[in-house]
Amino acid sequence: MSLDLERRDTIAAVATAQGAGAIAILRVSGPQTDAIRDRIFAPRRPGPFVSARLRLGDLVTTAPAAADAVRDRLLDEVLCAWFAPGQSYSSESMVELHIHGGPVNVARCLRAVLDQGARLATPGEFTLRAFLGGRLDLAQAEAVQQIVGARSLAEVQLAQRALRGAIGDALQPIERALVELLAEVEAQLDFPEDELPPAQRAERTAIVARLTQQIQQQCASATTGARLCRRPRVVLGGPPNAGKSTLFNALCGSDRAITDAVAGTTRDVLEVAALVDAVEVTLVDTAGLQPSAAGVSGEAMRRARHAAQDADLLLLVFDGARPLDDSARHVLQEATPDRLHLANKIDLGGHAATLAALGPDALAVSALTGAGLAALRQTIAQRLAPAQAAIDLDWIVINERHAGLLEQAATALRDAGSALAQQQPDEVLALELRRALLALSAIVGGDPTDQVLRSIFDRFCIGK
Repeated sequence: MSLDLERRDTIAAVATAQGAGAIAILRVSGPQTDAIRDRIFAPRRPGPFVSARLRLGDLVTTAPAAADAVRDRLLDEVLCAWFAPGQSYSSESMVELHIHGGPVNVARCLRAVLDQGARLATPGEFTLRAFLGGRLDLAQAEAVQQIVGARSLAEVQLAQRALRGAIGDALQPIERALVELLAEVEAQLDFPEDELPPAQRAERTAIVARLTQQIQQQCASATTGARLCRRPRVVLGGPPNAGKSTLFNALCGSDRAITDAVAGTTRDVLEVAALVDAVEVTLVDTAGLQPSAAGVSGEAMRRARHAAQDADLLLLVFDGARPLDDSARHVLQEATPDRLHLANKIDLGGHAATLAALGPDALAVSALTGAGLAALRQTIAQRLAPAQAAIDLDWIVINERHAGLLEQAATALRDAGSALAQQQPDEVLALELRRALLALSAIVGGDPTDQVLRSIFDRFCIGK
């Protein structure tokens, strides 16, 4: 990616996903946008462009000299939206052309734009220009990519909040307090002969302790953020021949696991990404658990138990049409993490003693007929939903770069507290406060380096 930050040429790219589709959107941004628009877009009705208003017209190779010449240069019937500088996503003059989808049509329409002098945008370049133009701070720009790549509803909610400026809002009071304290300390440096009164030193110590605690709380939220943003693991476990693999296939919507009436068909751990009631999960099928096994079966048991311990939700599947055997009773007695009991094969009839043993919260399902699967999917989504208290926090750290900078700020503030406690020279205190302030300001884009910008925007897709 070019990081010539003074470069202000005109860029263009497809902003929608590749492949066949009804509509595709071409974006054009930069100083030549208006001129390119007037050369290749022929509106059906004359009149000036109004910012952020769609107009129907034709995309042409070049602007026709007369209305009846449009037919000879016609590429596509399109909607054109022009955005005035300061009112667009990129903060520059920008055009969005809503064209018909399909790889061939999209390619030739994009070529028409590039032939008029635009350059193909690099990944993230539209968002980079929004940052450089002051429309977004760096944390908001990163939130755009997090929304696009979100793997959970919680991550979307948190990234949307960051896009609306929640990170800057959370950091602003801390930064303001740091600036005021640093200004006071640096002013004191001009009068080294004046000894700091004990009351003023105690006040500084209290301020540093309070700011350290606030930053450490944000650092601690990174663990919660990582959990909320990763794809949860839903593991199917239980005794052999309970129908785990059939249920696995039913939940992921395809025959991914081999099934057979003979017990012990599954020997390895099988994983697949699946959408369960609008929640993206990693669905894991495992071998049937037995009290003891050796050889290949023993290794299968070890892997199954390891997968169960690593689960965010463990679905323990039992044959609900038969009495519990030794393997099933052993599974019920094992200590496992968050789990849900399932009585499978209810199409064969439910065994009263088995259903009673699985408990009142157990769900009765049939992987073969689909009975009870809708309720199961809904229950999985509910069990995996993050605590609303966590979502309602002002800011949860979901970005590794932010987490690293917060740790730097926390370390600097802890060192500042030590400098105060040991009554070190004010120069040391000022140095640590400045380190903390620089780390915090880097989160929202204070004096970013080319390396930081490249690491952030290289992860974007082209057109964003």
